[in-house]
Amino acid sequence: MTLEDVRRNVEEYHHMWFTSANALCTTIGGQFDVIKLCGSQTLRNNHLVQSKEDYYPVSFTIPYLDHLISQMKLRFSTNHLVHAKGFALVPAIMKEQ
Repeated sequence: MTLEDVRRNVEEYHHMWFTSANALCTTIGGQFDVIKLCGSQTLRNNHLVQSKEDYYPVSFTIPYLDHLISQMKLRFSTNHLVHAKGFALVPAIMKEQ
């Protein structure tokens, strides 16, 4: 599983994460709320969605994944990936596989 796979299937992953977080929140007696929406939002995005579960991926998950993917591509070239795959040849790692 790569970050691009998560980004392509963000609805599936987010539903799984939201269900887990909502269950944890219920267990400790808390609740999820959507940030208040208003007519003219100036300090943050004003996403018009139907439910709490639809609000969080649009507002947080997708922008975070996009930023993370772009930073990983910026910081690690394909040469870095080739070198990282070479660590699989270390005997201690080979033993685990």
